[in-house]
Formats: sequence, structure tokens, C-alpha cells
Amino acid sequence: MRYHYNILHKNYELKLLETLRGNKKKEESEIEKQFPTLIKLMENLEKLPEEIRKNVRFFGGGLINHNFFFTHLAKFKVQPIDYQVEKRINEGLLKLIKTKFIKFEGLKREIVKSALQVQGSG
Repeated sequence: MRYHYNILHKNYELKLLETLRGNKKKEESEIEKQFPTLIKLMENLEKLPEEIRKNVRFFGGGLINHNFFFTHLAKFKVQPIDYQVEKRINEGLLKLIKTKFIKFEGLKREIVKSALQVQGSG
């Protein structure tokens, strides 16, 4: 977990700053002055120059996701596996799921398939 925090998490921050500052690594950029918090920056993606928007979204989004993860990190607790998850799903929703995916397992497979196609931390 230390590696994840000290290397991977830190890399999102460094790459975001590199994107915002370009070659002026030590100086605060005009964009940072205009949007002084990460949340403000991400809320205003459409106002950023197009050539940096993709990297700001990727590295800024990754930083937000990792900040959320590490803020809410708690000691792992083993939960019992619930093999009867279908019994807890609203009947109407379960019917829709089964209409589209035949079985609940089909939905789970599609979710995993989609998740594996996402780049980055989320």
C-alpha cells in the first residue's frame, strides 16, 4: 500500500502539475491561479485549453479517485459472501435485468467487461 500511495498516487499529482505548468515546473501556472483547487479545476475542464484537457481529466480524475480511496481507507473487514443477492434486488429491476441479460450473472459479466475497458483509476 505504501508503494501505491508513495509512487502511483504521487505520480498522478506530478503529472497533473507537469501538464498545468509545462516547462515551468516550479512556478504556479495561470490555470492554477484561476482554479486554485482540484475540484474547481475539474469542474471547469471545458474552460481549459483543448491540448491539455485530456491529461488534466486523466491525471486530475486519478488524483481525486486516489484521494477518495486513501481518505476512506479502513482496515479490511471480511464480509460473508451473499450467494442470494438476487433475492435483495427489486422485483421489477430483476425482471428488466433478466430480460436483457437472461440471468443476473450476464449483467455481472457485462459490468466486468466494461470496467476492464476503462483506462486509469476509474
